[in-house]
Amino acid sequence: MKIEMEIREIEEAKDDSNRMFRAVKNLQRMKTKTPLTIDRDGGVTTDPDKQTVIISEFFKNMFTDQSAKEIEHIPPAEMRQPFTETEIKSAVKSLKNNRSPGTDEITAEQIGRASCRERV
Repeated sequence: MKIEMEIREIEEAKDDSNRMFRAVKNLQRMKTKTPLTIDRDGGVTTDPDKQTVIISEFFKNMFTDQSAKEIEHIPPAEMRQPFTETEIKSAVKSLKNNRSPGTDEITAEQIGRASCRERV
């Protein structure tokens, strides 16, 4: 088995600390970690079925909260002054890559590439 091989590697490497620490690290990586979930009462469970129920109830309560206030509708206003080219370039440069796109499905990478090719 792989664990027996790792243990043998540790035992054989007792005179070479770098090799031994690498073997110990590999052995620790192989351990399976059991996820823990805490319920409302502070109890901990490792049972996947109970964890599913706890997590589902959490998000169900979060998104169906009866105490949530109605958000006041604010009508759009016309801009007094359009954005300058410098402001747009600065905003494009500050976008972070590898993020989820917004509702328009346009990623920061797409905006960045477009601004390099064309004048924004």
